[in-house]
Amino acid sequence: MRRVLRQPLLHFALIGGLLFAAEHAWRADAPAPANAVITVDAAMQANLHAEWRRQLDRAPADAEWQAQLARAVDEELLLAEALRLELDGVDPVARARLLANMRFVFPERRASEDALLFEARALGMSRSDPVVRRRLLQVMERRVLAPAVPDEATLRAYVHDHDTRYAGPARHGFRQIWFADADDPRIAAVQAELVRGGVPHALGDAFPLGARQPPASEAELARRYGTDFAHALAAVPAAQWVGPLRSTFGMHFVFVESRVEARSPDLARVGARAATAWAVSQRDERRQAALQALRARYRVELSPFAAGAESG
Repeated sequence: MRRVLRQPLLHFALIGGLLFAAEHAWRADAPAPANAVITVDAAMQANLHAEWRRQLDRAPADAEWQAQLARAVDEELLLAEALRLELDGVDPVARARLLANMRFVFPERRASEDALLFEARALGMSRSDPVVRRRLLQVMERRVLAPAVPDEATLRAYVHDHDTRYAGPARHGFRQIWFADADDPRIAAVQAELVRGGVPHALGDAFPLGARQPPASEAELARRYGTDFAHALAAVPAAQWVGPLRSTFGMHFVFVESRVEARSPDLARVGARAATAWAVSQRDERRQAALQALRARYRVELSPFAAGAESG
């Protein structure tokens, strides 16, 4: 087969009949014709159906099949637009692959890269080569989902709507008396001292992290002591002994020495992080808007397909 493809007469016969029709089809500055058609034919649908069966060992349900077809149509729309924009000649990966294909199939050809690229397109390699196809889809996805930049009003509204994510958390610093054993009889002695209004003496065990905990957020305390302890500590009053509170280490009597209340979000401090999160939140919306615009540019046709007639 390779010897046949290398024959110059066949080569020029294939190319010559396509040159005139292809001359205008690859102009990046030309809009897609109003009647441009994208066809998801029966063979393509059969391949999709067979691939589903191969991966899941069952036929797709109706809803699953419709979703699969919708994804296939989206890919064809993106690919058609990539080819209209001549991205197969601009993207270095796709271009190099097409040129390598042509030089492999037609090693005797002495032509410029542009000529080889034109012939590769005319032969349909930009669609049929899986590497080029996958690369063009990746490039189009990046173009469609190019990060948007919110204006200040949009960003402020986003931060306000997600203030718990961006507010500076409250921080709690405390000292503690710790007992590794929840049944330690000294716990009752400390409780009795607290009831009398006294200050507990250093009756506890030596705590691995030290008797004093520098100011830390509830999330940080949860990682060190456990969620229940951190949540309980955040609610206790400052400047008095409270306990016992249970942690992953044991039982604690705590004295909150310092507490910094949560701060409102500062746009100068969180703006960059919030802008990234906002852009991510807009990805699906931007993708659907871009695909909707492509559907207005191209007419999509689904060929009749009966799953029972699928070959293989």
